Amino acid sequence: MKSVSSLVACNVYVSAGRPHHSEILLSILEQCQERCRNLRIGALSPTSQLYFANHACNAKSSSHPSDTGGSNKSGKKRGHIAMIHAYADGPYDRSSFHLAGDAVYVADVASHVASLAIDGLTTFNTESNNKFKKLSENSQHPLIGLVDHISVMPLLPKEDLKNPSLSAAAEAAKEHEKYNSYIPNDSHGLAATYIGKELSKRGVQVFYYGTSHPDQTPLATIRREKTAFFHSGGLSNDSISSTSSSLCQNQSKEKLMGSCTVGSPSSFVENYNILLSGNVSKNQAMSLTKKIRERDGGIPGVEALTLPYNMGRYEVACNLLRPVEGSTDDISNALNNWVNDHEEKERKKKGYSFYVEDSYRVGTTVEQCIDTLKKYSDDTKDVFTKDYDFLIFKRFRKFLLGRLNI
Repeated sequence: MKSVSSLVACNVYVSAGRPHHSEILLSILEQCQERCRNLRIGALSPTSQLYFANHACNAKSSSHPSDTGGSNKSGKKRGHIAMIHAYADGPYDRSSFHLAGDAVYVADVASHVASLAIDGLTTFNTESNNKFKKLSENSQHPLIGLVDHISVMPLLPKEDLKNPSLSAAAEAAKEHEKYNSYIPNDSHGLAATYIGKELSKRGVQVFYYGTSHPDQTPLATIRREKTAFFHSGGLSNDSISSTSSSLCQNQSKEKLMGSCTVGSPSSFVENYNILLSGNVSKNQAMSLTKKIRERDGGIPGVEALTLPYNMGRYEVACNLLRPVEGSTDDISNALNNWVNDHEEKERKKKGYSFYVEDSYRVGTTVEQCIDTLKKYSDDTKDVFTKDYDFLIFKRFRKFLLGRLNI
């Protein structure tokens, strides 16, 4: 298996995740799992291959299908690409597809996921003609488009996961006079710009961030300065933004698609959510958010946002930008301290479950991605492949429909 530093992970976030979307979303998963299989054995060539070939000399650790993987029975190289996880959150009406592999393959499959989602959901939303609008108005996750966000991240060894200097990338950016001519100097940035260009061809307004942006601008800044993300969904004053409403109405295809943030963080980002009970007020939930996030003196590298969930409950959604410095264990410790602080303030022992219903990881980890890719690479008889792909499908179906046996 090739060095870890030349592999990338990718998360594709789609603004649909309820039972009436299940047919579309499960079909996307199956089609992309099949595409991964064909790319691994060389039955397909990645659509991104020419783009990478033209720009690979500019990208560090660029990934190319000719130098990856073991061999199959025909002697062809086996590429690294797999769907690692798929998740759906009904109250947020949001799904995510999590890929990992060689950058050139990930760019191909991620753009395929996005295209299938845009086609399927545009048609669905147009034909439904507000049939499900009432459902989508309930505690919806902030969003700016049908395919809301795509993140491509490096898969670096755990000990190397730190906040690296951006000086080399910044210098590369200065060499380009125009934004549209900018080419990232890393493989995950190159994958992100390919995906963004494919979305742009379909009429989606794309906002780049991270190493895909000439100024290395972070996601939070792009969302705040370029989009209505922080004023949409459950964060809008009237509980539903004009952006999210427009995705449920019979409008032009361009308006239905909306915008998408596409980017490449400098290191792997983990996601972790804390679902609070109905006993916790919004102000109390916000106090937990401030205790956790770095900019309020909390955990290093952690971004956090208070979101309305459903049934009067709130959730604290966390991005771990530097998981080695600020981990999920650190968040759990801060959460326990927050519970203790509230019990002392109220002078009554109510217990952890009085305040917290659940805390859980969303998405994948570096270790999970690397371990799964290795198993795919070693699986020359496709035994693990078939079992794991079905497991992902079965779990995704459960997330969408709320039960295991359909």
